[in-house]
Amino acid sequence: MVLTHLFQSPIRHGYVPVAANDLYLGMQIWVDLPWYKHPFPTNRFTVTTGKQLKALQGLPASSLYYHPGRSQRQSTRTPPSEPLSPPSSLQQLVQESDGANDGQSPETEASRRARLQQASKLYAQTLKTSRELLRQISDGQGSGVEAAATATNMIQNFAMQLTHEGASLGLADIVHLGGLDQPRPVHGLNTSLLALVVGHDLELGARELITLGLAALLHDVGEQRLPSTLRYKTGPRSRPEQALFERHPLFSQEIIGQLPGLDRDILTYVVQHHELLDGNGYPQRLQGEQVHPLAQILSVVDAYEELITPGDHRVGLQPSQALSELYVKRAGPLSLKVITTLVRVLGVYPPGSLVQLSDGSLALVATVNPVHRLRPVVVVHDGNAQAPTTRTIDLEEQPDLSILRIVDRNELAPSQAEHMTATEALHLLLVTNPPRQETQ
Repeated sequence: MVLTHLFQSPIRHGYVPVAANDLYLGMQIWVDLPWYKHPFPTNRFTVTTGKQLKALQGLPASSLYYHPGRSQRQSTRTPPSEPLSPPSSLQQLVQESDGANDGQSPETEASRRARLQQASKLYAQTLKTSRELLRQISDGQGSGVEAAATATNMIQNFAMQLTHEGASLGLADIVHLGGLDQPRPVHGLNTSLLALVVGHDLELGARELITLGLAALLHDVGEQRLPSTLRYKTGPRSRPEQALFERHPLFSQEIIGQLPGLDRDILTYVVQHHELLDGNGYPQRLQGEQVHPLAQILSVVDAYEELITPGDHRVGLQPSQALSELYVKRAGPLSLKVITTLVRVLGVYPPGSLVQLSDGSLALVATVNPVHRLRPVVVVHDGNAQAPTTRTIDLEEQPDLSILRIVDRNELAPSQAEHMTATEALHLLLVTNPPRQETQ
């Protein structure tokens, strides 16, 4: 399959070049630069502050475009000298990104179900294939040519899905709803899908997106060379054990390097997926710009997927807790810009998050609202009735109802825990006529 263009130029979307001196508040801008070469969380946005104006004026003139029909001049003041700063909270970050989506139409229940069905079908078809593929590559079995072709075709299929409206959310939803209840979900596949979704939001080119997806799929094949006693050890590692464990990116690089036909850039992303911007990563102790921008994406999504994945001897964090962990505690060693992109894509309450609603009921987030990410679709379990029931509620359609807080799973009663699972939520969303009840 030949992958066609995933992204189009600003001019094709009605944007025209603009000089830095002609910028004004209210102008809708397209910054035609790679995500790591400008300070903004997204390439397209409406200029609302003097700080944004000043930052734009410092970019190459050839990278600036604006949309005449979507720009409306506002009064301006002298731009302040302080630098751009990230939002102070996840909620503020998502609220700011939601403002850029005001022109989108709300998603209908039918379109939501359609994108989930498509993503679920592709995920199910790929799950078994990816597990067997990674095992064969790790063990050196079969033809390297065939393995490389299978992996490439797999990633291209998912990348092609991203050309369809709503597909990014569909893939992100399935990663959470299709894997959270499994004790050992396929880490490579889930990391790959998250990398594709984030890379798509950062407007990577088609080649970059494919190489990133392949690197994410294959990044941990080298762990198979570690002794099983080390791979599954739950306690602290000794110094020699840690030194050996930190070699697994090099083992992955060596194994993947033997697969013919793959882009050699994949090797760079794979060997750097545990490097940190502060120099405390491994195996090469790189820092700052020494870490490739696409490896920075892989590092963030790998860390997030590890946090939400239950292991043999650990309980995974809720998705919302994992995002908070990344944003509050790990920004700095990991790319803040990639973390904010992941939050912007998934929302503060990704699928699988347990929450309490403002009416006191407990719910599980089922799917993200593409327009207003603070108002997702949730599944509520009524544990008080003699015959417990579950129902879906679209918070976009319930203005008086909102999410009050995150709930720890150990707060659930056994009857609630049995029904409030990602598997149950996915089933409710995929059936032809899902049950709906309006809140009183």
